[in-house]
This record gives sequence, structure tokens and C-alpha cells, in this order.
Amino acid sequence: MPYVTDAHPLIWHFTQDPRLSPKALGIFRSSAAGREIIIVPTIVLGEILHVSEAGRTPVSFQDVLSRIEKGDNYEIAALGLDVLKAASEIQVGLEMHDRFITATAKVLGLPLITKDKEITAAGIVEVVW
Repeated sequence: MPYVTDAHPLIWHFTQDPRLSPKALGIFRSSAAGREIIIVPTIVLGEILHVSEAGRTPVSFQDVLSRIEKGDNYEIAALGLDVLKAASEIQVGLEMHDRFITATAKVLGLPLITKDKEITAAGIVEVVW
């Protein structure tokens, strides 16, 4: 089954950060073994670019992008009109990036790997953590 990922789980996977939950770690490992696909919304890449440039992550944006491009187990989900429309229908108090990430999972009908409490509490998509 494919999964959509939020920014922090992807960064934590690439940096082997212990904050990644055992369930999320299992999904990423299964993906690395070719059994799962990880969908990365373009807005997640934008967030990673931002935190990388601000020096708030131990992995560079270029390293993340390189790993995604080299892996057969990653797909990029564009921020298209369908996602924007779905985001406009989300009426709970999520910040803009989280609305787009949640809307991506909703449009694709896939679970979202995230630790974000607001996304989880919104109950809009299935959350895996």
C-alpha cells in the first residue's frame, strides 16, 4: 500500500532519528525493500528546503532530493488544482502546509505518515504513526 509522508517522518527516516515511531520506521524500511511506495507531496519538499536552509535539520535539501530521485520507492505528488480544491474544503484550524499535505492524502485516498497532533485530531485522513 502506498503512503503519503509528512516532512518530519521523512527527515527522521533519512537521519535515523529515534523520534520516528516503530510503525512508521517499518513502513519506510518496507519501502526501501521495494514493498511499499512513499508519496512525497511537493509542499513537503518545500518545507524540507525551508528547514534545511534555516539550519534546523541535519540533512540537506539536496541530500533528501537525491535520495528520493535515486529511490524507486518514492513518488512526488504535485500540488495541483485537485489538491488545492480539497485543501479549500478543510475547515479545521490546520496551518497552510498541513492543509496541503492532508489534502494530498485525501485526494489520493491514502494514509498519511505523520506525528502532527492537529492533523490527527482533525480526522480527515487515516494517520499512521
